[in-house]
Amino acid sequence: MIFLVIFIALFLMIIFRKNTKKVIGILILIIGITGGTCYFSGNGVKSYYCLPQNNCITVWKRSNGDIYIIYGKYKSKEIPKNNYIAARNIDFVDVIFIDQNKIIVSIEEKNIIKKSYDNLLEVYDEKKNDSLTYFDEHHTRYKKGVNYISLYIKENYATDKNGKKIE
Repeated sequence: MIFLVIFIALFLMIIFRKNTKKVIGILILIIGITGGTCYFSGNGVKSYYCLPQNNCITVWKRSNGDIYIIYGKYKSKEIPKNNYIAARNIDFVDVIFIDQNKIIVSIEEKNIIKKSYDNLLEVYDEKKNDSLTYFDEHHTRYKKGVNYISLYIKENYATDKNGKKIE
């Protein structure tokens, strides 16, 4: 990046030999456009998934590989201060809505790199949250009436409790 700017500066100096102000103006414009592009595109991609009861989750896949799971529709460009889980190397996550004031995220603890919550967000614990699930012959399933979103992180989509894709 720096070499490109230096190369462009030298090229412009050759073209506009005696017009230094014009060269500086063009360089400032190029640096501003490049910096703005990096700033706005460097934050990654956010996806919003909502159930009909306005229970929403934001999945923010950052360009550095961190994945933030945030309660609600999070629009800021800043990293949230609370009510999120940051993880790496995850493909699949369930977000269980207990009520408007509490969600449980089913994610492997080893993949979590940071978590912050104020009694709103909790990591699923089989011992603590066993009232939400039952075991059929092969799999653990959620009990009837449990409201959840299944997030398929790498594929960028989510489904509701009936398996219907959330748009």
